[in-house]
Amino acid sequence: MTILGTGFNRLTLGLGFLTVMIPGVVYAAEFRADVFRVIDGDTLEVRHHGRSERIRVEGIDCPELKQPYGKEAKRAVMALVIGSPVTLKTYGRSHDGALRADVFLQNGRRLSQILLEEGLAWKVATTDSSGGDGEGEARYAKRGLWADPNPTPPWKFRAAQVRKRR
Repeated sequence: MTILGTGFNRLTLGLGFLTVMIPGVVYAAEFRADVFRVIDGDTLEVRHHGRSERIRVEGIDCPELKQPYGKEAKRAVMALVIGSPVTLKTYGRSHDGALRADVFLQNGRRLSQILLEEGLAWKVATTDSSGGDGEGEARYAKRGLWADPNPTPPWKFRAAQVRKRR
């Protein structure tokens, strides 16, 4: 019997080659990296094996820098990750090519969970739904952006910015 003896084996082998051959496709890979830049509360740049990679934090959407609490979210992330290695669990690419990933600190805590608990992010649909409801706790305690009675979600803020430019 050869490795290519059945249709199933051919299909499996072909899909394996296809996955390897498509550049930039990474699904559920886990690796350590050093954060060298925080762009905003949910976007980082890391170095891994001499390459830089833009990371979009999975499961959250932080206020934009021009929104209330946007700069606070960025400062909080900088304090947590700059100068420390992080572990990334990846889920593919976002619409802009950034690698979508859960970011784990050296102490094992998930960055997204910390930002939700501090009221510095909205929870959004995610590939991995583990973790508590830090957003609910922050809302109840009126922490961070939840101190505002009617905070504007970043996706609505971005849509309004697009409408203004037209």
